[in-house]
Amino acid sequence: MSPRGQSLVELAVALPAVLALALGTGAIIRLADAKSGLDGATAAAVADAARQTSAATASQCAQTRFAAIIASYPLIRPVLTAGGTFRRGTFNRGSWYVGTSSAGVDLSFVPLWFIPKWVTVRSQARALVEPWRSRSQQPCGVYAVMN
Repeated sequence: MSPRGQSLVELAVALPAVLALALGTGAIIRLADAKSGLDGATAAAVADAARQTSAATASQCAQTRFAAIIASYPLIRPVLTAGGTFRRGTFNRGSWYVGTSSAGVDLSFVPLWFIPKWVTVRSQARALVEPWRSRSQQPCGVYAVMN
């Protein structure tokens, strides 16, 4: 066998494995990026909500903050469920404000049969309803972090 023929055979054997590694790595990177974005959006939404004056404004603030952050990530149908509190079930100072979220991640760009077309990722965060802060007119969103 000539050296040129041997090189073509080696390429034909190795190319599928190299392509599978490259495409699988791309899928893992997209999945990790989406998961970290979902974690960050959920944590920011819950933290902003815990600074609000009532449970109703907290829920609205959480949804607004979550939507603003999650828009820049490759997620399908992101959903935030926020508002559960432990300790007498109210929005009292010192209680916990809890948020859970889920979203799908599109992996259909990877043409490998063993990688699913989409994956669901989930996140949970909780924040202490701040006991030391005045409850009057707490801003929601980016300005809440900056002030």
